[in-house]
Amino acid sequence: MSDLVVISLEKWDHVWRRNQHLISRMLRLDPTLRVMFVEPSADPLHTVSRRQRPRLGAGLSRLDDVVGAEGRLWTFQATKWLPRSVDARADERLAGAVMRAARRIGFRSPALWVNDPSAAALMLRSGWPALYDMTDDWVEAERPEREHERLIAAERTLFDRAREVVACSPALQQRKAAQRPAQASPVRLLGNAVDLSAYAAHPARPADLPPGPVALYAGTVHLDRIDLEATVATAAALRAAGATLTIVGPAPLPDAAVARLRDAGAALLGSRPHDAIPAYLCNAELLVVPHVVDDFTQSLDPIKAYEYRAAARPVLSTAVAGFADSGDPRVRIVAAHEFAATAVALLTQTSTGDDGGASRGARVPDWEDRAQEMAAIVERVRAGRPGGSAAAGVVAAAPFDGVIVQAAPRIEPGAGVAGVAAALEAEFVAAGIRTERFTLDEAHGGWIPRPTGDLPKRLALIAEVVWFSLVGGALLRRRSAGDAVVVTHNDALGGDVYVNHGVLKAALQARGRFAARVARNPLHVFVLARDAWRYRSRTHRAIVALTPGEERTLRAAYPRLAPPVTVISNGVDTRRFAPPTEETAELRAAQRADWQRSPDDRVVLFVGHEYDRKGLPLLIAALPRVPGCVVVVVGGSPEMVRAAERDAQSLGVADRVSFIGQVRDPVPYFRAADVFCLPSAYEANALVVLEALASGLPVVATRVGFAPELIDDGVNGFLVDRTVDDVVRALTAVTAAELAPWRRAARATGERYAWSVVARRYADLAAEVRASRAVRR
Repeated sequence: MSDLVVISLEKWDHVWRRNQHLISRMLRLDPTLRVMFVEPSADPLHTVSRRQRPRLGAGLSRLDDVVGAEGRLWTFQATKWLPRSVDARADERLAGAVMRAARRIGFRSPALWVNDPSAAALMLRSGWPALYDMTDDWVEAERPEREHERLIAAERTLFDRAREVVACSPALQQRKAAQRPAQASPVRLLGNAVDLSAYAAHPARPADLPPGPVALYAGTVHLDRIDLEATVATAAALRAAGATLTIVGPAPLPDAAVARLRDAGAALLGSRPHDAIPAYLCNAELLVVPHVVDDFTQSLDPIKAYEYRAAARPVLSTAVAGFADSGDPRVRIVAAHEFAATAVALLTQTSTGDDGGASRGARVPDWEDRAQEMAAIVERVRAGRPGGSAAAGVVAAAPFDGVIVQAAPRIEPGAGVAGVAAALEAEFVAAGIRTERFTLDEAHGGWIPRPTGDLPKRLALIAEVVWFSLVGGALLRRRSAGDAVVVTHNDALGGDVYVNHGVLKAALQARGRFAARVARNPLHVFVLARDAWRYRSRTHRAIVALTPGEERTLRAAYPRLAPPVTVISNGVDTRRFAPPTEETAELRAAQRADWQRSPDDRVVLFVGHEYDRKGLPLLIAALPRVPGCVVVVVGGSPEMVRAAERDAQSLGVADRVSFIGQVRDPVPYFRAADVFCLPSAYEANALVVLEALASGLPVVATRVGFAPELIDDGVNGFLVDRTVDDVVRALTAVTAAELAPWRRAARATGERYAWSVVARRYADLAAEVRASRAVRR
């Protein structure tokens, strides 16, 4: 029995799209195949905002009306209760709902077929081997800025971690090929097709097709594709000539756009079953494609291009992919402003006769062939290895045959603890190790909001830390059994292995006025009490310290440390964090131009969310004494930014400091900088130092955390005292030097810490912990 979960951009309805054509035929080809087709979530709030009747998701149901798939095809639709702008965990909640639905119908380790990029969260959370099937370049479509950023991040994850990536058009394949890691399988081309048997004979004219000459458009009328002005003008011109522009397909348009089309004389027939479409196409005098011509439409491989060819009717189109490059003599290409007049002219020339179907389907691909190609790709996904590992083969031996459960409030690509857990998870999956997640949702903490505003955010953080520590810890203690080894990354008082990402006691002591700082913050009181219990009890079977120095710090803070300690450093994604290349030089220049910095400026990058602890005041204070040097600051809350801006203003260097704030993807900032500086008071590991080195940036940092093990003084950076004078000395030296040797040395250091190497050490530790647990029993 082979199982497949498909995350679709469309519902399974009578208007079939690419994946419905493929899935129905794949089910007939393989009688052991079972498919759960996941439709877009119901969105009651959005529906209400459009003054429509809200509804909840349809849940899980079996489809028994697809020929050859009886009992083996299910649809699932969840409910999205809040928009992503309010609920940042919306995609994770959907992932959990999909996994639960799959378990209900007996799916255990299905393959995952992704059409919707937001399913990147499901791929990471489930560990299911994945195929990313690109049918549109949504990154090029007009979307709000936050949605656009989300799409870019999700697609990057899919390119990095999916075992196979498929593009439906040559343009999309070429455009996306460079985003696939070098050691991964290439982006494969698998175009669309048509059901040729449906065009074998001339079907009867549909009764609702308007009388007289008809110019027909078949497909979804969406403003991302359709040129509304050209379409309205064409409808009016055809009506004046005694013909009708007829649209067959869904029309998710604003009411005003629908009214304009109808007022111009267009006949909007609505959607029709897929097996009825040939009758409309074959009985129209002219088939039209009044599409917008832009990067988005040029990425498409429209199914209508195959259907129009199979119908063997004259075609009028703007210069879009699938038609402008078809080489079909029946296709006429014109600009949008010529569309209406040309449509009228062609209709007066077009014969309504038929050739008996002799020319229909000539040299047109059939869905049967495409289904066999896709079935082979899915089988490679199921049986093969992904291309996402930074060092393919390093963990290929699968040193641990159990399940690794990673616990953290959030696990998602990016910075911080959540990003560490996500990176390890991807490497475990690449090694064939079964993985599971335990996040705030699994701890039943989904009720905790993620508000804006300083005080509400502080209160929500207290609730999250306390809940995940106590409730999450209690639930995790039940998971540490059988083949499962629990690796806890944050807060929870439970799990076999605790990864120490920082010692609050040491951090507060390093900043001074320890008692006063504790007294002012009730969360500090709770965390200090929790950690005292954690380290002095046998809550965990092992502790991971990120550096030898951090192990010493931990033992100094808690001399009666009970569990054994193992040192395993963090890693770095050496594909994403890499020095500028010829291909990215233009992006680097554009980023620096955005900052209004010249090529001669030495750009010093600071990345961090706690300005005081991480030393931003020292860096700004050093700036007046380092001419030709400018600073770019990534991270920090709005309140922190305002305070730092005042400091820069008072020192007369406000024009030399750019504050970016919090960002989803720091890679462009590493790529555009020349030097990285982190004069921190305390760091457990400082993942950003590794990211900077892997990006080829020499690093100026204090002797805390991992920096002493990473930085070779005077070779790939400088180790400094936490004083303005020492920061000035190091920045002056590195910014005045020729950067190329420093960049090479920095990159060489970063390459020694690929995540695949780190994941192998965690897998070995998991095996040791499970063995010791068995002995104690």
